[in-house]
Amino acid sequence: MLKVDGIAEANSPATRLDTLLLEMGADVEKASEDNCALAFQTFDEILPQLGVYVRLMRRVRNILFTSVYSDQYTAKDNKIERTPFFTLLSKIHQEREERAEKLEKYVERLKKALLDKENEIISISNNIDNLHDRLAKSEDQIVQFEEELTQRRIDVESLEKTLEGEREEAKRVKEDLSSDIENLKAGLTEARDEVGNLQNYKMGYDELEQAFQVGSSIREKTGKSNASTRENLLLSNLDSAFKLEQQILQAENALIEDMDKTLEEHNERLVDTDYDVETGEVILSSKKEKFRMAIDEINTELILLRQHASVLNEELNRIQQKNERPKLSSQSNRSKSKLTVGLVDPEEVKKDDPFIANERVLGKYSAVIYTSDNEGKHFHELKGVDFCKNCGQKVVLCPHRATGAPTPLVVELPPKTTHIKIVRPILKLDRRRQLQMTKDRPGTTATDFDLENMSTYSRSKAPSMGSIQPRQSPSVSMVSVAESAGMQHYSSQILLHPMQRVWDDFKSRTSLERQVPRPLNLQRTKSMLKSFSAYILRQDAEENATGYWCVLDTLYRYMFDRYSKADVAYLSAYDWLAALIEFSASDKFMSLFLHTLVGNLDASSFRYVLLINDLLSNFIWSKVEDVRHLAVVLYPTLTDDELDQVVMGYTSWSENKTSASLISDYIINIILKWREPRFVETHSRLQLYVDETEVVDEIRFGEACNTMIGSCDERIRKRLYQEALEFAESKDNVKGGVPIQKLAQVISYLELIQIFGETGENDIHSYLSKYLPETDEPSCLITYSTCLEMASKLYTNQ
Repeated sequence: MLKVDGIAEANSPATRLDTLLLEMGADVEKASEDNCALAFQTFDEILPQLGVYVRLMRRVRNILFTSVYSDQYTAKDNKIERTPFFTLLSKIHQEREERAEKLEKYVERLKKALLDKENEIISISNNIDNLHDRLAKSEDQIVQFEEELTQRRIDVESLEKTLEGEREEAKRVKEDLSSDIENLKAGLTEARDEVGNLQNYKMGYDELEQAFQVGSSIREKTGKSNASTRENLLLSNLDSAFKLEQQILQAENALIEDMDKTLEEHNERLVDTDYDVETGEVILSSKKEKFRMAIDEINTELILLRQHASVLNEELNRIQQKNERPKLSSQSNRSKSKLTVGLVDPEEVKKDDPFIANERVLGKYSAVIYTSDNEGKHFHELKGVDFCKNCGQKVVLCPHRATGAPTPLVVELPPKTTHIKIVRPILKLDRRRQLQMTKDRPGTTATDFDLENMSTYSRSKAPSMGSIQPRQSPSVSMVSVAESAGMQHYSSQILLHPMQRVWDDFKSRTSLERQVPRPLNLQRTKSMLKSFSAYILRQDAEENATGYWCVLDTLYRYMFDRYSKADVAYLSAYDWLAALIEFSASDKFMSLFLHTLVGNLDASSFRYVLLINDLLSNFIWSKVEDVRHLAVVLYPTLTDDELDQVVMGYTSWSENKTSASLISDYIINIILKWREPRFVETHSRLQLYVDETEVVDEIRFGEACNTMIGSCDERIRKRLYQEALEFAESKDNVKGGVPIQKLAQVISYLELIQIFGETGENDIHSYLSKYLPETDEPSCLITYSTCLEMASKLYTNQ
């Protein structure tokens, strides 16, 4: 900015000012900071020369300065000056213009985005219209399908009515045919009787005629051949009937297996929260109804087949009885008249057999020969195969035939024979005689019973329950005498029952025999045990009990509810019991459950283990010392020395290994050996409430419960006592109450329920959490909580 001087001394101040403005290049018509500064400098220079107007013009100058310059400062040319208002106004205008420009651009972008959105809305509207059209078409199709479905249902109902009519007609025809068969059988019987009466006369006249004719031996051989052919035909028909019966029983097993799979799948789906329970129940009911119909048809076929086999057996027995009549001695024959020669039945003449009639053991030296003409793909029986009574079936070679044979046996092979197969017949023994011999064998006790051997025989080899017998195996038998000296009195009162008691109970309930057993795998056996445990806990939770049953009765009630068919329930119960016995050698929980079934333990002991398994499944057990923490929780009355004994007993039993399943097995092991601490203590305290009979009635039992455990659930206490009383009276023939050892287990279970109550469970959980890590992983143990959850889903509507 130019410095103003000499304006007042110039000849023309105005010209000097214009000159300065031109030098600055300023536009006089426009406001600028330089113009304003020059103007006020001019004011400052000429003010002293205004005389009397100095003060006035100074005030005017100040007023103008205040009106032109704002209070804001700006730095310019190393000076700090006040900024004029018009400069600030121009900046404001500039900023507003810039902002307006940005807003205009933003509005343009918004307009463009709005246009895009409008296009999207139009596209979406078009899609919605298309979807509405498709929905309308789908609704039309649904209406059409519903009409078709209604028509199909009408057709199905019509076909069902037609089928029902056909069934009624078939039933009527069947009844008519059955009546005709009975009439024909009666007529056949009368005809046979008449033929039997006339046969003696006919044979007498035939023999009389043969006595005067040459070649009578030819007639005798022909008669023998006809009788032998008839007997072989009956044996062949019986063999076919037996094979057909086996096939039908196998088909029945396949149906039961399929039903079991359906039930297991249904139980697994109930755990899924998205599963429609009502729809699942409808489908399951439909499958059960089809299953019952199929079983009824199979039973009808079996009844008819067995009736046919019975008729064949009667006919075969009649023929064999005629063949086994003792031959008239030759001396007496000579003394008789020649007229009586023809009265002897030619079929009764047989060679002497040096072996006794029931000598089946020699059948192991017999053989059946088969030949093949297609490289061993198919085999056919060799000619000459005949039934041997002593071997018990058809054979080609046997010691009974070889004895006394005048010439060697020559076997003629069919032409083009490529392979020969020699098969030894299966040794057949009399099961009833074997059973009687085993029962009469001296020295058989309860501890001679082998769970593992008996289970294998019963599942894979035994054709019926009568063949299942105990065998000796001390390794799996239950210890009858406690190792501890304090347990001798307690354990001596326990009556050990063998597992045969399960089969005796089975045979007392039904006359059915399991001719074709159905093996169950470990997973299915354990799943059914879990389901049965849920069934028992559901009964325990019932508010209004309609009755009390022992554990064996409850097992068969469970089977009846599961299959809705009595015969299938018994057969499946047999298969399940056989599987339990087989796997009990390796599964302690199954062994415990079996001992409750036979009465060695009360059913409350198996509930007791379920509760303990619930606690074991919530933590990770990795060290032997963890067992001590568990013992502190389970047995709070034990001293430190007794706790050390528990830990040492577990250590020696588990070989210094630790897991939840091992701990559960150890608890079951000491229960089976009658060394469980709570059972022992409770048994000792119960001695105050018994007399010389060693049984406790319900009144004294209630007093004992009130004294020993205080208040408890009266409903569950009554149920457990009544179940134990029912078993004692019906199975053990104990009158007047329940044995003290059973009630010790019941009270121990009730006491554990109190310990594991809501408050106690929190305290136990807090205590164990200090020493053990928690886990949410699914446990391999069958626990109380999982069974309760299953019961709430499986049996809610029952």
